[in-house]
Amino acid sequence: MIDCFKKIFSKNKLDHYQVISADSILLIDQLKWDSVPHNLFLSYKFLSSYESILANELSFKYVIVLKDNIPLFHTCFQIKDFQAAELSTMLEREMVNLRKKRNKFLSILFEKYADKNLVRMITCGNNIITGENAFSYDSQRINRQEAFDILVNIIEGIEYETKSNKRICGILAKDFYMNSIQGLDDQDEYIPFQIDPEMQILLPNDIKSLEEYIQLFSKKYRNRAKHVLEKKEAFEVRLLDKTQIQFYENDILKLYKEVVSNADFILIETPNHYFREMKFQLGDLFNIYGYFNKAQQLIAFRSSILSSEDTLEAHFIGVNYELNKSLELYQNILYDYISEAFECNCKLLKLGRTASEIKTTVGAIPVEMYCFIKPSNKISELIVHPYLKYLQPKVFQPRHPFKNKLIESV
Repeated sequence: MIDCFKKIFSKNKLDHYQVISADSILLIDQLKWDSVPHNLFLSYKFLSSYESILANELSFKYVIVLKDNIPLFHTCFQIKDFQAAELSTMLEREMVNLRKKRNKFLSILFEKYADKNLVRMITCGNNIITGENAFSYDSQRINRQEAFDILVNIIEGIEYETKSNKRICGILAKDFYMNSIQGLDDQDEYIPFQIDPEMQILLPNDIKSLEEYIQLFSKKYRNRAKHVLEKKEAFEVRLLDKTQIQFYENDILKLYKEVVSNADFILIETPNHYFREMKFQLGDLFNIYGYFNKAQQLIAFRSSILSSEDTLEAHFIGVNYELNKSLELYQNILYDYISEAFECNCKLLKLGRTASEIKTTVGAIPVEMYCFIKPSNKISELIVHPYLKYLQPKVFQPRHPFKNKLIESV
């Protein structure tokens, strides 16, 4: 057991556990890691792929906990360093909301260390994928409260290991559904905050296609869907293979960056080879669909991840905004995700956290999500509070497309 974990676990009367920690998933025994029940995003295969793709943007920590040499818990951390100038730009709009004294202090701090790695953010979970991907455990051997107790002690160890190298802004534990937050919500050092809800569609068991699904809508929304789908006459949708993804890579990146440029906040930008490598590494679990106009130009794309046999997850998209309104590209993408979910015989479609209102027009409902952040010191607290303002849930007006309101439940 690494000394810092041994000391911390012993102090909190958890010395009956053994801890293995590594800076790369490749240094962890795959059989040990995968023997803990997990979803796709906490699997050895996904984490090794993700790490190799984002190695230049992030650094990593992996921890597996055993009892009597039997693995029962694992978690992962992603570490991102921010230069002061980069952080200042991110927080610029929120500076006006800070008290003058704090504003002056932070301005001086950012100016003095403009080209320095001033802040380190450690994320317990995944910076790109939405959902409960912070940790997993063997529920036959420990309960959820015990799992959170282990997590809190691991976070203390990670913080201890890391803060000697660079100033830490804090540790972010993300994303938790409402019924999962007990365990961190009673920890005084952690600041809880709500983020935009995850938009989900629970597909009815007796419905097998998009056409049947739309028949569940009220007349107003059926007519709206018909209008949107008629726009498909102006373009073609094709599943791209590895070679085609590589061929259209520059176009995919351009469309992706159009979407990213409109985002209020983004923790990290994906590297240029992200989509190509995701397809190479994950194969049929990761798909990209291209939207081509009559001149065979790529005008939009969508990507998806089949995270389990019954769950499809919308991933990054790209859209030519000049054509978006006239061709209803984004709305068509949403309907195509639903159609894809039916084709994969999925029961649940996760549409991510952005554009909540428009997603409700196709039957998605919001599922509340929470995060917790642990600032490392007083300076960190000054930086954390405006940062949290970026992540507050946006107010939106949910729409109700179904004739039968009972359908709108997950």
